[in-house]
Amino acid sequence: MSTGNDIERQQKFLDDLVAAVRDGSAKENAADPESSEKSSAELARYALLRVQLARSEARLKSGELKPKKLEAASKKACWAWLDAISGWYLLAFFTICLLVHGHRNDYFSVTDFVSDTLNQRCLLSAEDFIMEMSRAPVNCDMCKDMREMPVEYNMTRELFLKKYAYTARPVLIKNVVKDWRALQNFSLDFFKNLYDSKPDSYKVQDDAGQFFAYKTEFGTLREALHMSEERRQKDWYFGWSNADEEIGQKLRQYYSRPDFLPEDAESSRIDWMFMGISRKGAQLHIDYVSRPSWQAQIKGRKIWEVVPSPECASVCHSFNITVHAGDILNIDTNRWYHATYVYPGDFSATIGSEYD
Repeated sequence: MSTGNDIERQQKFLDDLVAAVRDGSAKENAADPESSEKSSAELARYALLRVQLARSEARLKSGELKPKKLEAASKKACWAWLDAISGWYLLAFFTICLLVHGHRNDYFSVTDFVSDTLNQRCLLSAEDFIMEMSRAPVNCDMCKDMREMPVEYNMTRELFLKKYAYTARPVLIKNVVKDWRALQNFSLDFFKNLYDSKPDSYKVQDDAGQFFAYKTEFGTLREALHMSEERRQKDWYFGWSNADEEIGQKLRQYYSRPDFLPEDAESSRIDWMFMGISRKGAQLHIDYVSRPSWQAQIKGRKIWEVVPSPECASVCHSFNITVHAGDILNIDTNRWYHATYVYPGDFSATIGSEYD
């Protein structure tokens, strides 16, 4: 059980951080993004504890947290569960994002995060919040003994199936992409010409595909691929899922299914592409897709920050890993929060797909 001094010290840690953000004294971390004095998991534990303490203190003061109340709540099943955790869960989610990004990366500062957040109408959309609240809890056994991201240089199908395919353990596979035509051909102009070659491709994308603008002003894939030469010189990063089967068939002439996937695994027919030159790629998030996925780095270098879900923050570690051209990261993005950052000066292009 935490003592009064423990609680005060943990509260002061977060209170000092919030004060630093408020007065502008929080600075960007200039350290190598692949190393840090404190792990994101440690910071997440502080955040969760602080939020839980505040929630419990308020309920104790109000007289709500009593044995009879707890007994009655246990009989109300789902509604009682939501009442007990929904308030601090949202706060914990925000605090973890704030601490993880602000402390770990020179590509993302606390002040950037707060500034960007304050300029939004809501921190989380209603859809995101509902999906997060309805997400099934993660079994922390998948990561409790992991101290660093596994890296494999000679991945075989047998090894992949035994250790990684369906265990939700992420793995970086080095130098596995060697003969794909995508390594020489993928670029902004390549995709622009590919989609322009099919008259209705953009309509198919708008109707059935997904487009991720991230922090750009682009509203559609067409807008992004047709950015001006002047706009190309500024930071940009976006992603999309290809929904056009004809375009998909042409794309598969430039890459092949990774050899290490199980023979009986069915790959999704949907290709995912992410590319850009902005230092800030995708912000910290978790996906709501049905299967694990592989993502091949085709051009440039990209840093992945992989963070356990809040329920595993006390037993699992976070990782920063750099993925180079020719590498594949296999990860279950439904169970690991993740963010990406492009190395300054690099053009990054990534293609991936799901499997079952």
